[in-house]
Amino acid sequence: MALTTFHLFSRLPPELRAMIWDAAVRPNLPSAHFFTAWNGEENRPYTTDYSTLANHSVAGRGHTPGVPCGLAAPCRNGQEPDTPSWFYNNPSAYIIDSGLWTACRESRRAMIKRFGNHKVTYRKETRAQMAVEPPPEFNDAPATGTMIQDGKRQYFTVCPKTDLFCLQPFNKNFPLIWWEFESDVPIFNIRGSPRVHIALEFDPHWTDRLGEFRSMPAGYEIELHGQSRNELRCVLWAAAFQQSGYNWAKKLWFIDYRISWNHNFGPLNYDGDHRMVFYGRGCKFIEVNENSPGWVMGHERPDESIHNFLRVLRDLLRIQAIHYMTSAWLAVQSGRPANYGFPYSQSPKIGILACIEGD
Repeated sequence: MALTTFHLFSRLPPELRAMIWDAAVRPNLPSAHFFTAWNGEENRPYTTDYSTLANHSVAGRGHTPGVPCGLAAPCRNGQEPDTPSWFYNNPSAYIIDSGLWTACRESRRAMIKRFGNHKVTYRKETRAQMAVEPPPEFNDAPATGTMIQDGKRQYFTVCPKTDLFCLQPFNKNFPLIWWEFESDVPIFNIRGSPRVHIALEFDPHWTDRLGEFRSMPAGYEIELHGQSRNELRCVLWAAAFQQSGYNWAKKLWFIDYRISWNHNFGPLNYDGDHRMVFYGRGCKFIEVNENSPGWVMGHERPDESIHNFLRVLRDLLRIQAIHYMTSAWLAVQSGRPANYGFPYSQSPKIGILACIEGD
């Protein structure tokens, strides 16, 4: 019978036990974490799974009392795509050492040594306050949250300054409203916290559906306030929000699971490379540039490529930016207040990630 417990561990010298606990903590590298992203009260009327998601949310509340935190357990079950679970098939790095916070005093000491013992202390401020002065980054420490499933409480740690947050918008028929989500998640607050790396999982079918936006009249390419919102509109709004003056993310990434490495080019070696690499649980998420050799992109037609999708996406954002700027100019000329609610200011910072299995 294989041994599953080392009963003599407590008899080891304290220095050796400390080394073992330290080795059990994940390396101090940029990590990838998966969450379901949702809008709490905003989703209540539109889904029968509201209570389920609320019970799987990170402990704490949003910007108003009674509103759950906008982060919940990821949905990784292909058979039940809308069922959240913290532990089932979760590739998040926070799962690697989450149990060490409560295993024993020595394991907790190892976690504190690596990450500190910080609570989320980012201030909540109104957008009027945010407009007064540039937001300072006065708290970039690791943040520890609480997850609960089946009555079991466990802690996890993320590092907003360096880590990748892979967000799965809940309910494809009612996509995320990003500015409301940001206000319900402390570590994504625009003011007082470092801008984070945000990732969305790319759906190849999006390339076929971009035509519906191209066929819209000028000014409606990213019409996101109607009742016909869907997942693709959610993605477009995320990119537009990143392009706007809010600049909510350090970079917006798309994970394309079709991309693989061609081993005829030799082993994948990114040591000393400038590309971004985020480490998950049993996998890595590696930056892929359009002309990088060695990558198999996995699409059958050029128009199905993620690079083509991003080109069309940027074109749509450019057209929309021209529309907003023109509308604002016409408003000023006619003596009416300009609508500066969506201030485009720059090209969005968007990148591509491949998921490569292996530690």
